[in-house]
Amino acid sequence: MKALKCVLSMAILIIAVGGCSKDSAISKDPVIVEENNPGKLIEVKSWYQSYTNGSISTSKKEWEYWKYDNSGKLLSSKTYETYSYDNSSGYPITKVFTYDTDGTVNHCNIEQGASKFTKKYYYNMDKSISSEEDWINSRLMDTHTFTYKEGKISEIHTDNWFAIYKYDAKSLPVTIDYFRSDKKPWVTHTYTYDDRGSLTKKSYHSLETGARMVYYTAAYEYDNKGRVSKKTFRDGIGLDFDYEVVSQYNDKDQLLSQKIRTISNAVYSDWMYITYDYTYQ
Repeated sequence: MKALKCVLSMAILIIAVGGCSKDSAISKDPVIVEENNPGKLIEVKSWYQSYTNGSISTSKKEWEYWKYDNSGKLLSSKTYETYSYDNSSGYPITKVFTYDTDGTVNHCNIEQGASKFTKKYYYNMDKSISSEEDWINSRLMDTHTFTYKEGKISEIHTDNWFAIYKYDAKSLPVTIDYFRSDKKPWVTHTYTYDDRGSLTKKSYHSLETGARMVYYTAAYEYDNKGRVSKKTFRDGIGLDFDYEVVSQYNDKDQLLSQKIRTISNAVYSDWMYITYDYTYQ
């Protein structure tokens, strides 16, 4: 599923044009396609609408198509989008994956217009990732090097910072301490979970200024099979962007759809509504 992980992180990176962090797996944003989601995804359709004073102010449709080879490895995906307010279309986003002879992803390439982003993977003997390189338009932007202990990431090092991970008895990360390249303490991220292991709170502590804040809190509802049926996020950093994610599954435990809507006024619109529909082989 490393290719799927690459798709998710690359989608964020092409927007932010920034680095990728292992912490993104437990970020504020809802992860639309979980890495352990069974089945081969071949199509995702999404509809985005924002409302101001009861009227639609922005509407966007997006389609993403996924292709596999005969052995089931993900080869590529392509995303198209259109905006209803002027019927315009953005540049298609194309992602292409290449593999080593043993089936592990070694390159993940994404293009949107003139922008080209590449993520390169390098592995240890046990197939754990030893390092990742982020390239933008053929320029190396960042390298992440990973150290492991008892099968879990213990440290991440880059040119500008490094991080040390600490885990609880369930092997869930509870703190990540970040340091600058000169080894001076930078920030600490703290995570708490419910009894099923779902992240309920992410907190921040600046070791330089002493500032503390809660990024967000989250509450979960589960169906009779123990699957997350609803997530409710409460913003903790002053953007007033609280939202809920309602998920539906089929009898194979695959996501069929997710509906995301704001549940309080956001900064840029009265409220937003996003729907994702998934199709599998």
